[in-house]
Amino acid sequence: MSRMLKEKIALLLLLLPGAGFILAFFVLPLIATVLSSFGLINFAGESGFTLAHYSELKKDFYSVAFIFSLWIGLGSSFGSLMIALPLCLIIREKVPGKELINSLFKIPLVIPALIATYMLMTVIAPHGLFNLVLLKLNIIDKPLQLIQDKWGIGILLVQIWKNVPFQAVIILAVMESINKELIDAARNLGAGSWSIIRHILIPLSMPGILVALILVFIRAFGGFEIPLLIGPVYPTTIPVLMYRSAMEDGNWGLAGALATVIIVTSILVIAGYNRLSQKVHG
Repeated sequence: MSRMLKEKIALLLLLLPGAGFILAFFVLPLIATVLSSFGLINFAGESGFTLAHYSELKKDFYSVAFIFSLWIGLGSSFGSLMIALPLCLIIREKVPGKELINSLFKIPLVIPALIATYMLMTVIAPHGLFNLVLLKLNIIDKPLQLIQDKWGIGILLVQIWKNVPFQAVIILAVMESINKELIDAARNLGAGSWSIIRHILIPLSMPGILVALILVFIRAFGGFEIPLLIGPVYPTTIPVLMYRSAMEDGNWGLAGALATVIIVTSILVIAGYNRLSQKVHG
C-alpha cells in the first residue's frame, strides 16, 4: 500500500466520527422530518404520500402564526441589538466599572430559557415589580397586560433579556479586533467620538452585527419555551403549533410540515445574510 493511500485512509478515519455524528443527528433527522411532512413516514399510522399537511397550512390560522413568529424573530433580533450595540461601545472604552459590567451582562447566557421566563414573569406580571413602579409613578392607571398579550410584548422582553449578552459577545469580539491605531489616527485628524463610532466602529463591526442579528432571529423564530409559557393562545408561534400538533393531537405529519417551514425560513434568512454579507465586504 502506497504512502499516499495510507494518508488518505488515515484522513478518512479521522473524519469518520465527526461525519458520522452529523449524519446520524442532523442529516437523517432532517430527512425524516421532511419525509414525515409528506406522509412517507408516519409515527402514528399508515404511511403514504400526501400533500394534505401542506394544504392545511393554507388556512389563515397558520398564516397568522407565521407572521407572529416573524414578528417575534425580528423584534427580538433588532430589540436586542438596540441594547447590545451601545453596551459594546461602552465596554470597549476605559470606563469606571468596566470589568463589573463585562461580568454582569453575561449572566443571562448561563440561565436556561425556562428559568429566565419564570424570573421575568415575576417582574412583568400584572402585580409584578414593573407595573408596581409605573403605578406608583402615576405613569399608568391600571397594570399593563404583558403576559399572554396579543402583541407578544412579554415574549419580546424575555427574548431581549436572554439575547442581549449573546449578541454583545459576538459584536464585542469583532469590535475589539479593530486596529486601535486606525482610531488613534482618526482622533489625531480631529474626528470626534460620534464620528469614530459612525464611520469606523460600526462599519467595521458590521460582519459581527449581521451574524448576531441572524443568529438571534433564528433562535427566537424557532424558540418554543418562552412563547408557550407567556405567549397568547391566539396568535401563537409556529413552534408552539408544532408541539401541539405532535404531542397533543398526534398529528406528526402536520408537525413535520410546520418544522419544514421553520427550516426553510431559516435557510432563506441565512442565504439572505450571505448575500448581504457579500455586499458589505464589497
